This record gives sequence, C-alpha cells and structure tokens, in this order.
Amino acid sequence: MPGKLSDVALRTSLLYALLAAVWILVSDKVLVALVPDPEIMGAIALCKGWAFVLLTALLLFGVLRGQLQRWEQETAARRRAEAYLAEAQSLSHTGSLGWNVATDEHIWSEETFRIFELDASTKITLPLILERIHPDDRTLARETLERTGRERKELDYEHRLLMPDGRVKHLHIVARCLTQEPGRVEFIGAVMDVTAQKRAQVALRRSEAYLAEAQKLTHTGSWTRNPATGEFLYCSEEMLRIFAWNAQQGLPTNEIFAQRIHPDDRAQVLQKIEKAREQESDYDTDFRILFPDGTMKFIQTTAHVVVGETGEVVEWFGTAMDVTERKEVEETIRRSEAFLAEGQRISHTGSWAWHPTTGEMISSKERWRIFGIDPEQTKASFDVFSERVHPEDQPRFKQAFDSAIREKRDFEHEYRIVTPDGFIKHLHSVGQAVVNQSGELVEFIGTTMDITDRKRAEEALQEAQSELARVTRVTMMGELVASIAHEVNQPLAGVVMSANAGLNWLAKDPPNLPKVREAVERVLRDGVRAGDILNRIRALLKKTTLTKSPVSVNQVIRDVLALAGSELRQENVELSLALDPKLPVVMGDSIQLQQVLLNLIVNALEAMAGITNLEKTLRIRSGAGEMDGKAAVLVQVSDSGVGLGAGEAGRLFEAFHTTKANGMGMGLWISRSIVENHGGRLTAQSNAGSGATFQVLLPTQAGGCE
Repeated sequence: MPGKLSDVALRTSLLYALLAAVWILVSDKVLVALVPDPEIMGAIALCKGWAFVLLTALLLFGVLRGQLQRWEQETAARRRAEAYLAEAQSLSHTGSLGWNVATDEHIWSEETFRIFELDASTKITLPLILERIHPDDRTLARETLERTGRERKELDYEHRLLMPDGRVKHLHIVARCLTQEPGRVEFIGAVMDVTAQKRAQVALRRSEAYLAEAQKLTHTGSWTRNPATGEFLYCSEEMLRIFAWNAQQGLPTNEIFAQRIHPDDRAQVLQKIEKAREQESDYDTDFRILFPDGTMKFIQTTAHVVVGETGEVVEWFGTAMDVTERKEVEETIRRSEAFLAEGQRISHTGSWAWHPTTGEMISSKERWRIFGIDPEQTKASFDVFSERVHPEDQPRFKQAFDSAIREKRDFEHEYRIVTPDGFIKHLHSVGQAVVNQSGELVEFIGTTMDITDRKRAEEALQEAQSELARVTRVTMMGELVASIAHEVNQPLAGVVMSANAGLNWLAKDPPNLPKVREAVERVLRDGVRAGDILNRIRALLKKTTLTKSPVSVNQVIRDVLALAGSELRQENVELSLALDPKLPVVMGDSIQLQQVLLNLIVNALEAMAGITNLEKTLRIRSGAGEMDGKAAVLVQVSDSGVGLGAGEAGRLFEAFHTTKANGMGMGLWISRSIVENHGGRLTAQSNAGSGATFQVLLPTQAGGCE
C-alpha cells in the first residue's frame, strides 16, 4: 500500500509539471498578442521563468519524498521479516548458515550462534567448528565436510556437539551448493538442534523396551484389529510369541487366528467377537489355544473400542494374556484346598484366622461343622464360637485368649463345647500370633481339632492301664507275700504275747493293773501297726481311678519301704536312704507313685539276687532336680547288681521286653506310663562300677513343701 501511494504522488507531480510547461508555451503566444509592450513582456517572461523553476523544484521534491517513503517502508518490512525469521528460528531451534569453501568464510544467523553457544562476534572457522564437535563424531564430520566441498553435493547428516560444561547436543545439518563456478563454491543451509527430539526418541525406545519387557514378564501381548473386517492391524512381539506366529510371515489372518483356538472353544469365541463387532462394544473372553504338537495354553483377552473424532469406531485395541501358569496354579490350589478340606474332615481339624482389633474371623467348613453352626445363617465372629464353650471352661478359655492377646504370643488350649443338642465335645485349639514389623499384633492363625474320640480312647486306655497296673500290683504283692506275711506276723505275734502277759498280770493277787495297762497298750499299738500294713496292701490292690492331689514323695518312699523292708532284710540288702526334708510336694496319685517305687525296688532286689561276692546295697535318694528348665523332684533308686547290658537302656521301657526268665516285660513300661501321666520322666543308666540307677523326675506343685 505505501508503494502504491508513492507511485500516485509521482504521477501527479509529472502531470502538474506537464501542465505548467504547456501553460508557459501557450501563454507566450497569448501574451504577445495581448501585451505589445516589450518591457511588460520581459517582466512577464521573468516571472514565468521563476515559476518554471519553482514548479521544477516542487516536482523534484515530490519525487524524492515518494522514493524516500518507499525505501523506509521497504526497510521496515525487511526488518520485520528478519525479526519473524529470527523468532521462527529460535522457536524451531533452527539456524541458517552460509559457507564459502574457498575462503572458509562462514555466515551464521543469531540462532546458529546460540546453538553452538558462541558469541556473535566470534570469527567462525572450520577448525573452530570441528573443535566444538563431539570427539567421537569429529573424524566423520571432517570427512563429510571435505567430501561435500570437493564433490559439491547436498549435505544432510547428524552429529553431536560437546559443550564446555560437558553437555551434549544433537545437530541435524542440511545444506545445498548455490554457486559452482570455478574457485567459488558456496553452500547455504540450516542447522537444527534436535537434542530434544533425540532424547524423546531415546525415551520412546526405552519406554517401548520397558513395555516389551513388561509384556514378556507378564505374558501379555497387545494387538489392534479393524472393527469392520476383524483383520489384525498390529501385533506385539509377545502376542506373536504367545500364539507361536512367525513375525516374518506378517500379521495373522482371521482364519489363522480361528485355527489356533481350541475346537471346543472356537465357536463361542468367534460368536462373542462377532457380536461385539456388530454392537461396536468392548468385550473380554477366556479361551484355550491348541498347538500342532498338542500343547495347550489358556488365554484371557480384553478388547476396547477406539472412537475417532467423528464418533465412529476406528479400531479395536486389546490384550491377550497367557494365563496358563495361573490356571495350573489355580487348579493346584483348588485340588490342594479339596485335599485340605478332606483332610480336615477326616482328622476333625478346622482352621481359622482371627483379627482381635476388628473381631473379624475366617473359619473353614470343618470348624463350622465341629461347632455345629450353619455358616449360611451366621456370620463368623469370636463371640459366635465362644458361646459354644462349656460354662465350666469359659473362664479358662477367656483367660487363655486374653493372655495371648496381651503378650502377643502363641497359645495352645483344650476345652469343651456344648452343641445345641446337648452333646459335649472336647476340642484342642492352637493359635499362632502374627505381628508386623513394628511389633503390633495383626492376627491369630490357628487350628481347632475335635479330640472327643481321642479323649474317649485315652480314658479307655487309662482305664485299661489302671487295670493292668492293678494286676501288676497284685502280681508284685505275690512276689512279696513272704515279706508281707512277716511284716504282718510281727505285730500279730506282739499282740499275742502282750495279751498273754496281760492275762498273767491279771491272774496275780492282787492283779498288777499298771502292767496290765502296758500290755493292753502294746496290743493296741501292734494292732494299729498290723492294720496300717493291711491298709497299704489293700490300697495297692484296690481298683481306683487316677486322682491327683498334693503328694509327699518322701512319704511315698517310706510307705513302700514299710512293705519291702522285710524283703530287704531277708535278702541281706543294706539300705542307704537319703531324703531331702525340704522337698516340695508334687501333684499326683500316691498309690500309682507307690507302685512305681515298689516296682523299682523289686527290680533292684532281683538284680542283686545272684550276687554272692559283693555287698548288696540299695540306695534311695530324693532331692531337688530340674526338668526342661523348671523345678522338679528327683528320686534315684540305685543297686549294686548285675547292671544293664549293652543296648538294654534303649529297650528297657518297651512293652513285653524283659531280661527276666519269667518276666512279662510290663513293669517298667507301666511305671514309665505312670510317671509320664504325671508329667514326669523315668530314665535308667548303668553305674560306673556295678549295678544300675533308675531316676524319676516329677514336676513340683508351686508353693507346696513337705
């Protein structure tokens, strides 16, 4: 527009000048005719001359002014274009360059200087450029520039810059030869900083590598399909690997895909895909694929429709996951759970998990069955199951759980429950505390076993053992019958003698009543003594059940020695007795403990029966002991007999194992059973010289002493 205005002004000025010239020429002829006076004509001619000069000046001024305005306008437009170009180069990180190969003259734009991070006043030379290029790319860059200058071909290559602070830039150079005259070769081109693009490409490649690795690790392939035809548009490497398709043969067709599906699943899968295609909807399906060698995989596929800008479905994007291992694990777990459920049913053992903070409880089917509760009608909780506990066991049951929660420890507890029909069951529960890294209690995991049948069997076994022990005691009494008869005869003989003496003192005149009183007192004393012996024998022979109460072990030893004392004297056995008077009491059945000690003493006497050349000694000692880190009562019975043979200690307490010619092999087995039922331990070992030592350890009763 400004250029057009200047042209109009120029044309107008010329028009005015032409009209003035015409007027001057025409006016001379007119004035000559009108003004004959020469002087006047001279003045008029002078005026016309000045008028012509003035018009000429005005004409020149108009022309120059128009040209100046046009030049200023063009300069402003050029500067504006250069500014736009510089801004565009800055935004696109693209600089321009010119290179005279012969003179090595370089003309760079401002952006090119910025890319190379050089001051605009720097004189650019080829060595300077090569110095800024990365050392690994420098040789190739020099060869490329030299070949381009020599062959005068277009330049298009990439290299890196190594900045002074160690940063690396990636450049893309494009140049074209403009002049190919001899001795004058010039190139003009562009320098593009593609560092950001390179980083994006690296990040993209890394992301693609991560995605490929993730797909490989998760056995998940991705794909896209044409929604109209169903043909595959893309398959990832993992997708091809899962389906065993050859990437060199291109993407699989619909027929190839259908053939890979297991025949039993094919119709259902294809029907579902077709329905999704018609409805333009997402879909997911599970199916099996079958390979030519007969192997099979389980596939889980999910597809999502991709909608374009116009709202039309442009493609399906989906994944195919190889879930074969998961299916196999699920089948293994299902089978394991079935075996576990069957094992729990057979063993009458239920499993559970309990969160004390929330009260939430998870219980197996067998545990529901044990408690007689319907899981379909009841929500599992601690209170639901604890309500079934026998009223007499409720305090101990609650105490066991409260203690385990407070101390965050495992627990083991036996209790009874009462079912709705009034049936009583014996249960054994074991719980393991689970704590987190901060030591806070998270939950208890445990088992509950129905031990009702076992309890009944134990009671029956205990009754049988009691009966067998009683038979053993009777047999033992038979072996000690002579000793027992002697013990009974002594007080009875004393009774007879005292009675005769009393009668004699009464027959005197006058009767000696003090002597008679002494005789009667001796009769009474010997009668009580005989009664005590008979009571001990009757207690040992009586059929009783196991009743535990505080028992003095020293008194048990004395009672047994009272029965076997005569046997010791008859066999010429010396008794060495060392009893700790401060021995604590134990919880047990005194009769059964007497049987154990009596059996050990009888065995010791029999072991010393054939000894003729050595002194026979029976040593019985009681004292404090220790069992499993806890206080216990220790009883040792040692003899100086034949001792234990090689390997006998291991089999000594086996049922029906005996070293006696007429033995049954039940005495020591029963003795160990009795001791173990009392929570104790019975062991044997050979002495250093001769004989053997049997040792009994019994747990003490806290707070009790003899």
